Amino acid sequence: MARNSAKMNWTLEELGWTLHPPGNFGEWNGLLHWFLEYTASHAYLMGNPLVRRWHRAATLAVDA
Repeated sequence: MARNSAKMNWTLEELGWTLHPPGNFGEWNGLLHWFLEYTASHAYLMGNPLVRRWHRAATLAVDA
């Protein structure tokens, strides 16, 4: 939060940043496949309700 509030009064140009176009999910999916493989090989993680929620979301995103 502190880092974001330090930037809130600046434009992208003033920060020297550029806005990149959105990527193509078919070309890059972050670490979703890694996450799904990791949870498959570490089944005990699925005992955590937050991990289960992320797993469900990741599965839906990959299958979309």
